[in-house]
Amino acid sequence: MRIVAGAATDVGQVRSLNEDSVLMSATVFAVADGMGGHRGGEVASSLALETLARSFVQPDSNALIHAVQAANAAVYAHAGSHPEVAGMGTTVVAVGVVRRDGLDRLTVVNIGDSRAYLANASGLHQLSEDHSLVEALVREGRLTEEQAAAHPQRNVVTRALGIEARVAVDAWELTPSSGDRLLLCSDGLFNELGPDEIAHLLGSEPDPQRAVDALVAAANSRGARDNVSAVVMHVLDATTPSDLEPSFTRLTAPVSDLGLTEDTAPVPRVVSPPPVPAAGDATAAHPAPDASLPVAPGPVTADPDASIVGVPHQVLAVPSEPVPGAVAGPIVPPAPLRRRFPWRIAAFVIALMVIVGAAGGAVVYAARSAYYVKLDRGEVVVFKGRPGGLLWFDPTVDTRTGIRAASIPTQLQNAELSRAGGHPAGSRQEALDYVQQLESDIANTTTTTSTTSTTVPPATSTLTTDTTTTVLGP
Repeated sequence: MRIVAGAATDVGQVRSLNEDSVLMSATVFAVADGMGGHRGGEVASSLALETLARSFVQPDSNALIHAVQAANAAVYAHAGSHPEVAGMGTTVVAVGVVRRDGLDRLTVVNIGDSRAYLANASGLHQLSEDHSLVEALVREGRLTEEQAAAHPQRNVVTRALGIEARVAVDAWELTPSSGDRLLLCSDGLFNELGPDEIAHLLGSEPDPQRAVDALVAAANSRGARDNVSAVVMHVLDATTPSDLEPSFTRLTAPVSDLGLTEDTAPVPRVVSPPPVPAAGDATAAHPAPDASLPVAPGPVTADPDASIVGVPHQVLAVPSEPVPGAVAGPIVPPAPLRRRFPWRIAAFVIALMVIVGAAGGAVVYAARSAYYVKLDRGEVVVFKGRPGGLLWFDPTVDTRTGIRAASIPTQLQNAELSRAGGHPAGSRQEALDYVQQLESDIANTTTTTSTTSTTVPPATSTLTTDTTTTVLGP
């Protein structure tokens, strides 16, 4: 079997971060739509596809299913050991080239609401089943397809990689025909474009890379409220015997057939606020291809016509029938899984610092806002602080008044000046007012005492009577 393929991923028109990843290799193709916010979704989708590519080593359907389960375990373990991305998850839809009965076939697997479509002469067919809340309501007859498309909870998935330690994988086996086209895409594409438009764009452009670019560009023209990612696979030579009819067979039983139900607690997508993309987001550089790293994490690009790395697609062949010179398609090294400082921890640290700072400020205020006046070493002194100190804050001398204890009359040397707490004052001015009043009282008392202790002797007056004798003549 020979397959020619193209892939593209775009940040869209609303989001500032691309959490999608795409994968193209000789034997497996995939799209993952990460969720978790704060770069957790980007880590989840990249890690899932890296693990998927590394784990799928046998051209067998069971091997592909096990590779998806290995990807789930890797994301789950990483989230458990890195608190900054706890709760992250990702959808995945993948197609692997397998062999059975000596023939090449395609196995389709999916978890979440990223989709796989088949386009052939009979039209466009959705191969995968969405694991979403609205899809479950459609299956139960409680919503129509039209209502589901506009439902406010259409982005709530009920199954995703990395949320639980084990996950059920839906899988189908497809016997393709030459000329068949398969489309793998995230919900950012099919939420903007209807089935008819998708079928038209797939059929109107023979080149898979130009077809996938046209699909992404069309989604962007509609507003692209989410990241948009897609892989288009074109089967050039199916090598299917003429007497073998193409078929599409389910390999795993639906959850309901297993006596189970969809996860009782839906996994919500963490939708970040829709900021306007920064200028720097539109110029993210694309690293050079590296065949040893099969994952293509979503680069941010403002050009909807750009492919992942801007290089032509390649003809891909299964290992059983190698094509000379064939190489894997556009590949971008995965983003490094570096530790990040989440906003919740930052908020907690900031809140803790505010509380500690407020408590420290309150202690400082309580310790340093008070004043008192007392006798110290025979002098009246104004102290700042609490008598005896508070925690590590001891009182300090604010003003030495120069008033000696010896100058204070006995009646003014009352208990409050000599006791340990002295005379309390609510402020420095209040303490100085008390000192001024003390000086006035000392002065008044001294004056009164001087007046009282001075004795003025009574004045003595001597009255002298001058007696004159007048002799009258006869």
